[in-house]
Amino acid sequence: MTRPPSRLLAVAISLASCLLFPAIAFAGAVKPAETRPAARPAAPVPAVRPVALPTELALPGILSSDMVLQRGMPVPIWGVAAPDEKVTVTFRDQTKTAVADKDGKWSLKLDPLAPGEPATLTVAGKKRLTLTGVLVGDVWVGSGQSNMQMAVIGAAKGDKVLDALAAKDYPQIRLASATGHWREATAANNGKFSAILFSFGVPLQKELNVPIGLVVGAVGGTPSGRWLTREMFLADPDARKAAGWLPIDATPEEVELAENAHEATYQRALVNYKIDLAKWEAAHPAPPATAPASAPATAARP
Repeated sequence: MTRPPSRLLAVAISLASCLLFPAIAFAGAVKPAETRPAARPAAPVPAVRPVALPTELALPGILSSDMVLQRGMPVPIWGVAAPDEKVTVTFRDQTKTAVADKDGKWSLKLDPLAPGEPATLTVAGKKRLTLTGVLVGDVWVGSGQSNMQMAVIGAAKGDKVLDALAAKDYPQIRLASATGHWREATAANNGKFSAILFSFGVPLQKELNVPIGLVVGAVGGTPSGRWLTREMFLADPDARKAAGWLPIDATPEEVELAENAHEATYQRALVNYKIDLAKWEAAHPAPPATAPASAPATAARP
């Protein structure tokens, strides 16, 4: 069976097309008018659906009961409400207010906080939201790939120390995903959480003796470069060297030009690959599907 053109061939074809493009463009420019196809009418622009505005007070999932707020710095609290709705947040001896903008978004900041006993945080507008068991301490985010995502229940099978740690309750440790609600680190909850982040948080809480909030934001299989900002990448000579196509001593302007050229080359190669693949598929249609053979009939039992 004939195989479709490889990616290497597609890239070679795309590079050849880059060399021929000026000549083709010039030929198209001097083509007689009578041979040019008539211009197609512009496609109608689809109507833009209006965005539904919030109608009631609500908080994101990461702001929930049992959460940990970061100590020693202004603490952001945010959410949505009906446009122009006044929102009041109360925690300990602090009361802060905000007004939802035209899109229904609001935010405010509590003054820096110190660790203490669990307390209640209320958010009041036309309705009232109550978050209980809120602690103040240190919040840590664990990001990365599958190694950070792997749960305690899987890692503890071959680790007696981790298995013993996960079987205990830790009232001063709270667990959360990047989009989910907070939970207390109990024997019932520990097994589903990140093994690495849990193993990090338990001794840290013991050492610092303050509440610890652990937030896991890991996505298995993501390229490592996706976890770097552009500034971090450009500041690391080894990372820039590994990229190959980007000079180590390039200026920001040269970096931008190189990135644009790299992307343009890829897009041209991708377009030509899709064209070649479509031609190959048209010349080699898939055989029609055949119905499965029916089972032979059996005589009915008396």
